[in-house]
Amino acid sequence: MVSVRYKTPSFVTTDDLQSLSTEVKKSGETSRLCYHQSVDSAFHMMLICLPKKEHYPVHRHMDSDETITILKGELTITIFDSLGKLEEQVLLQPLSDVKKVTVSILIQRGRWHSVKSGSIDASFLEIKQGPFDKAQMELLSEQNEGMN
Repeated sequence: MVSVRYKTPSFVTTDDLQSLSTEVKKSGETSRLCYHQSVDSAFHMMLICLPKKEHYPVHRHMDSDETITILKGELTITIFDSLGKLEEQVLLQPLSDVKKVTVSILIQRGRWHSVKSGSIDASFLEIKQGPFDKAQMELLSEQNEGMN
């Protein structure tokens, strides 16, 4: 079960990162801190922490673009074409003075994608247009069922 909390004022702190990380390490489940007021807000900003190997299945959002920015750990973002064929895989890692890394990705509305944690507690900011409408999020497996 995903833990979801709301916080105001809307700024991300290292305490927030530490709190979610501790929660994920204890529960082994995803934890989310929302900086918007409700699912009906016009703009959503969430700090999300995933345990190792946790993933979001292949899906797309028909109503909004989505920006994912890694703050701690590693995430693999996989992009698929309209038939579910692998197009691109991107490893997101936090900023580093030592090596060149990719820290953020903009996933355009309607693009099939998945998200997978590659570390014990991958923490990232997810920013997208609201309000959240579950009917506008489609799983690739549901799409394939509709094609048969």
